[in-house]
Amino acid sequence: MVGVGAAVLVVVKSPTLKTGLLLAIAVWSFCRLYYFMFYVIEHYADGSYRFSGLWSFARYVWGRRSGNHSASARAKKPRTAQQGAGTDTGNEGGKV
Repeated sequence: MVGVGAAVLVVVKSPTLKTGLLLAIAVWSFCRLYYFMFYVIEHYADGSYRFSGLWSFARYVWGRRSGNHSASARAKKPRTAQQGAGTDTGNEGGKV
């Protein structure tokens, strides 16, 4: 809701096509960056770790560095085929 409100205020302040397009490009690029970070974490950092977001992954990394494996062990659960393990489709849950 905060993002929608901010976008509306930007467009109201400067209601031009250029502003709308730049805002749309910025939102799209941040979405792609966030997706890419999740992809990298899943495929290159630890594919068995189930995380809820980037802060969750940061806590996981911090816990591994400080030797506190109990916090990261609770979050680790094996992925099942229903959860999309082994699929590169990018679809949630492996559904086509």
